[in-house]
Amino acid sequence: MSDRFTAEKLAWLEQVQDDGELSATVFAVAFGIARHLNRETGDAWPSQATLGEMAGVSDRQIRKLLKILHTQGHLDIQTGGFHRPDRYRPILKDRNSSSSHDRNHSSALTLKTGTPVPERPELQFRLTL
Repeated sequence: MSDRFTAEKLAWLEQVQDDGELSATVFAVAFGIARHLNRETGDAWPSQATLGEMAGVSDRQIRKLLKILHTQGHLDIQTGGFHRPDRYRPILKDRNSSSSHDRNHSSALTLKTGTPVPERPELQFRLTL
């Protein structure tokens, strides 16, 4: 049985890792977000303190790293407001687009079980356990 949620999450992490403009610390933040992704909603809402602990950086640095992920087009951030956590939604880009900043060929991950996702030939595989 193929688990589309896991396949899309892995594809997003590979996309972030393959972005030559990002540091290993930025990838550590992305990995922290991926670990907190909700299978039903497709987003995550870990605190900045939690992400900072996971990546080994300060609260101030985590805000910079989140902004980098957003600026590079890998992450949508919805500000939570007073005493409410921000919500993070990974953006899976079309691997055929010419620019890493081309948001016209990207979409937020659709990670809900049973919800159609964009056709991705490179993800057409089956996991067998």
